[in-house]
Amino acid sequence: MGANSSISGLPENQYLEKLSGAEPISKNDPFCNQLLSFSFATPTNKRVLEELNFDTIFIEVTSL
Repeated sequence: MGANSSISGLPENQYLEKLSGAEPISKNDPFCNQLLSFSFATPTNKRVLEELNFDTIFIEVTSL
């Protein structure tokens, strides 16, 4: 599915846009089968972990 290298790419993610869009998704749409098929790469070093933590906090703060 639409892999992003960072949270900053989420607004351009076509799958996220489809999931949150106004049009209904048919149960026969391949999107439904792919929805929960994902992989998440765990942080490989301290810098990547800190970036992930910062991005997560940024999302929490901006969504208040």
